[in-house]
Amino acid sequence: MLSYVNTSRGRSVADSPVSGVQVGPQYSEAQLHARACIVCDRVDGALFANGHVAVEVRPGENLVWAVVACPEHQGSPS
Repeated sequence: MLSYVNTSRGRSVADSPVSGVQVGPQYSEAQLHARACIVCDRVDGALFANGHVAVEVRPGENLVWAVVACPEHQGSPS
């Protein structure tokens, strides 16, 4: 199960407080490593901090990844 945690509106990932959780689709490695937009997988141009994704690796155990979005999808849940 993957969850999207939207935490940022133009702030750096380090400044982002955690807020609500929504179920999200499966993400690419580039998206999880903040090298591509979390919504459209775009890798060129500006990318902005856009929250975190929690990926369940075992029942009850999640890895949390800081993610980014292109200007078009900034602030959008994935």
